Amino acid sequence: MPPLGIHGYALAVSSYFIILIAASQTDPSEVNALIDIKKGLIDPMDNLRNWNSGDPCMANWTGVWCFDREEPDGYFHVQELYLMNMNLSGFLAPQLGQLSQLKILSFMWNNLKGTIPKEIGNIASLELLYSSRELRITRPKGVEIKRIKEQSRQPRRAPY
Repeated sequence: MPPLGIHGYALAVSSYFIILIAASQTDPSEVNALIDIKKGLIDPMDNLRNWNSGDPCMANWTGVWCFDREEPDGYFHVQELYLMNMNLSGFLAPQLGQLSQLKILSFMWNNLKGTIPKEIGNIASLELLYSSRELRITRPKGVEIKRIKEQSRQPRRAPY
């Protein structure tokens, strides 16, 4: 086989990186869940505007934190979801339960109403749940939610 030369070598390396980037993506079920979660939210400040394009983990969607490596299934997974203090209203969609590797969920200091969907009981990895006092947790039968460290906080007032 003839030598590649500098141009052939550069083409081979860039092709490798294009394939690597194309293969790296967020689990499609988690992408769909995030899109459904956004549909349930009213976002007057347009904080989640970048949730309309790209890949959540590769394009750094606002409030979405992912594992910094692909998991054995070949996908990136959402690890933390921070939607605090974004002036969001609406409700939390049951699709939250599809974020199967979520560890931290925070949506404090918004204007959300209703209940925290019982489907969060499907997330075995969930360690911290920061919520607003306006939301109630629906505890499904047979699902232990007390393993989650739930914290509800009110915004701090300025000390003047």
